Amino acid sequence: MGGLAVASLATIAACVWKQSPARAGIVVACVAAPAPSLAPERVVELCLRGLQQQDRRAGLQLNWQFASGMIRSIHRGEFEKFVTWSENSPVFGTMLGCDGFTLEMDTLLLIPGTPTRGDMAKLVVDIIPRRATSRPRRFLWTLQQERRPPLAGCWLVTQVIAIDKALELTV
Repeated sequence: MGGLAVASLATIAACVWKQSPARAGIVVACVAAPAPSLAPERVVELCLRGLQQQDRRAGLQLNWQFASGMIRSIHRGEFEKFVTWSENSPVFGTMLGCDGFTLEMDTLLLIPGTPTRGDMAKLVVDIIPRRATSRPRRFLWTLQQERRPPLAGCWLVTQVIAIDKALELTV
């Protein structure tokens, strides 16, 4: 499938990883912030690594860092509303604490910007839910590159949809 397995720790710019001795290979903390040096696929990887963590709040905080203004406005700019929504969301419910994921790099699509928006990127991700509580699922992540300060040049997440529900969401 041309995917990039991300089961092991990766060195990513603007992110400091810590590893738990008791849980080899599992990231327990990540300090990250949007940066123009982070490619869209690395932003997706960071977000997913955050969602895998035992400390769900920290993982959701990391995702909030990379949320676009559109996502933030849906939650009225309130992190607590995002947390509540995420914990009850079938999309994030599959990704929270997931056992693994694969970025399907052959699906990465970069769309040039227009006079009214920055570049866009789309990427399909395969998710292996925690302890096989449900079947593996595929998600389409959409990101947009910010054009205005203070995050000019940074990739932010604008949408994550389950591919098996995509038609329902577009009708």
